[in-house]
Order: sequence, then C-alpha cells, then structure tokens
Amino acid sequence: MRRSTRMSRPTLSGSSRSAVLLGNDGDGSTLTLDFTTGVLDSRFTFTRGSGSNFPAGTGPSYVGSDGFLKYATTNQARFDHDPTTFAARGLLIEADTTNLTRSSTNLTNTSFWTLQTAYAATSATADTAPDNTFTGNSFTEPNNNQQRSIYQSYASAAGTYTFSVWAKPGSGSVRLIRLVVSSASGDFGYATFNLSTGAIEQAATAVGTATNASLTVSGLYTATGWRRYSLTVTLAAAVNFGFIVPMDLASMDVPTTNFGRVAYHGDGSSFLLWGAMMESGAGPSSFVSTGASTATRVADFAVMSDISAVNFNTSGGTMTVNGFQTKRSAGSFPSLIGFLDASDVPVLGVLNTTLGTTLIGRWANGATSAEQSRNITNNALYKFGVVSDPGLSVGAVTVSINGSSATGNKTGAGTTIAVPTKFAITRPGFGAFINCGTISQIKYWPTAKTASELNVLTT
Repeated sequence: MRRSTRMSRPTLSGSSRSAVLLGNDGDGSTLTLDFTTGVLDSRFTFTRGSGSNFPAGTGPSYVGSDGFLKYATTNQARFDHDPTTFAARGLLIEADTTNLTRSSTNLTNTSFWTLQTAYAATSATADTAPDNTFTGNSFTEPNNNQQRSIYQSYASAAGTYTFSVWAKPGSGSVRLIRLVVSSASGDFGYATFNLSTGAIEQAATAVGTATNASLTVSGLYTATGWRRYSLTVTLAAAVNFGFIVPMDLASMDVPTTNFGRVAYHGDGSSFLLWGAMMESGAGPSSFVSTGASTATRVADFAVMSDISAVNFNTSGGTMTVNGFQTKRSAGSFPSLIGFLDASDVPVLGVLNTTLGTTLIGRWANGATSAEQSRNITNNALYKFGVVSDPGLSVGAVTVSINGSSATGNKTGAGTTIAVPTKFAITRPGFGAFINCGTISQIKYWPTAKTASELNVLTT
C-alpha cells in the first residue's frame, strides 16, 4: 500500500524544477554525497581539532589506498580503506577518544610495559609496522617453561573498555595471543587468537564480575601482514591491567583466575606486536599513537551551511545513509547525520541511541515529531533510510536498514518539518557521543518514498 501523497515536491520552475525531477543521479535526488571518491564536497566545512600529546609525525590515523596507516593533520578529512583489498570505505567520522596506553608502539619499553618473564631477545625495530615505519616489536622466547605476559597498568573508572593491538607471527612454532582486560585477578574478559591464521581460538569470555565481552579481528593488512585484534569488556570495578598473553596451542586453557595468564614451554620462537590501545567504549576506533603520556583524538565534524541547492521539502522527504560502524556511541540521541535548524536542533536525520545499538530516523518541528529505530551491529556494512511524512499521524515516519523497514507515528499536531539551515555530519557539541565508523554515501530526495521503495534503496 502506497504512502500518503500529501508530500509534494517544492513548487519550482525552469532549470530548478528540472534539477529536482532529474536529481543528482537522474533519480529525483537533490543531494548525493559519494565519499568513496576520497574528495569532500566543497560545500562542507570540515573541522577536527589538533588533539593532544600525539608523538611527532603522527596524528589521527586512517588506512590509505596503499593499505598502510596514514596520519592526518588538523582539520584534514580522513578517507579510510579496507586494509586487505584497499577498497575505499569512505569518510571516517569518530568521537573524542583517548588512548590510555602509553608507549603504544614500543611494547619493549619497560618504563611503561612489564614483561613478566625475561625474553631471550626483544627489539623495537624488527619489522615494518602497519604505518610503514620500521617500528614493529619482536619478542623471542627462551627455552623454558614460564608465563610470558606483556602488560600495562591503568587507573580508570569502572565501565566498558576496548583493548587492541596489532600482531603477527615471527619465526618458529605457531603462537597464540590472549588479550585480557581486568579489574582483578578473577574479574576479567579475555579472547584468544591464532597469529598464524588470524582465527579465533577462544571466543570473548567474561569471568567473575566482568560482563559483555566481545571481540573483533581486522582483515589481514596485506601491505605488511599484520592483523589488529581487539577485546571489549565491561568491568564492574576500575580497570587495572591490559594483558597480552602468548602461548602455544597445547597450553591453551579456560582461565578463571591469575588474570588469564598461562605457562608454556618456549622453544626460541618469536612473535611481533605493535600499536596497543586501551580506550573507553565498545569497539575499536582508529589508532591513536602515544609516547610517554596518553593521547587524545578529538571528534570529526563536517557542516554544509549552504543547502539552497538541496531544495529541502518541509512537507516531507527521504534520506539514506550507507556506512560501516566500528564503535558504539557512549551517549543518547546525538545527531549522527542530517539537517539542523539555526539552533543545531535535528530537523530530519539519523541519530543513535544509548550505546549505539540502534539507529533512529527522526523528523521534528518544535513539539511535533516522529521517529522509529532499527538495530545496528558493529563491524558490518549498513544501508539506512528514513522517510518523513508530517501530513500523517499514523505512519508519519518510515525507517529501513538493509531492506527491513518499520513505521512510527507522529506526536503533536504540526503538519510540516521545521526549516533547516544546514546539513551536518555529526552534531556540533556532541563530539564525545557519536558512533565511530565510515560513511560511504548520503542521498536526499525532496519526496516521500514508499516503504517498499525505501527497502529497495537500503538493500
């Protein structure tokens, strides 16, 4: 059943009318943003502060078209790529993030890292790192039976944390690494990975008072042979340690205490590590390099102040967003993408809920609004769309993600959407709360699509 036809195109004539009818792609759209080109539309003003404490030569990171990590300068938009295929992923947008780990690229530095057992040899310059510097760290084990964890201590409040590191096999026998985030010897989350294959040997598990353990493994960084492994866990008490625990297949156990550590008999084999990061929140964001202190990357903002060519329709319209979410928001209802009024209040757009588990399509005009949500998961491509129909009370908004739609009803008596003054990617003032990830495409039509049409657009 088709939606109400109360939504109509703006009354236009001449070339303006032709532009609306044909659209940017000949499909009636009046805004098409393709970020896989690696170019930001000239109508945008992009801002991201300088952050704090980045070591010289580094900054906010992203994967370049050659598969290596690159570092952006202040106010430089980042266009991310798949580390395995080098395919363009789009514009990288992230929240304020602090790497709580010090000496993140030199895990052999015992001023900040504890090597539980002496290694036969260590080197801070043993291999080409993911950022194409010769700073990959190697650890060669002695021929004895001991625990060999590498860890750093923290003093942060209880909550959800993600611990990540790049790793790759060295020489000799197959080795595993177990990542552990702990608040006490018997309260921790862990996951175990095979360095030779990238396989998950033990799924993320919570022990004691820890909860909500999950993990991610990046694709192989084809340019260098590294993979990025990460573990997310919620701790009921303050986080105190992040452990990297090497082991062989035979010694892999099901830990319940001792911070997840285990002994095994070394045979002179080696493994490599680089780029450790402990951050607040669920999921790994882009790498933040550190030296002797923690470092902070500040949020990305892009604002289009002149939207006259978009021909926004206050009687209704359709917007779609394609992207890839890597880390969930820590807050509720900040605008992720959409049209804002002069006070930066969302008029039509996509928002995220607490912990970023759902995306919301919403339109508003003062006390009148309508919204509906769909679930979203980390580390998966999504296509999300929202249709606004303020002339209706029932079904005044329709949303769809990956071809699955739902409708929502209107609250209030208004019959139009508020007039926007700008289009924004991330809402000003909410830099600590946006979902992290890439955006590949955004489109807007000044007409309402049916639910079936929206499902096609998001499939």
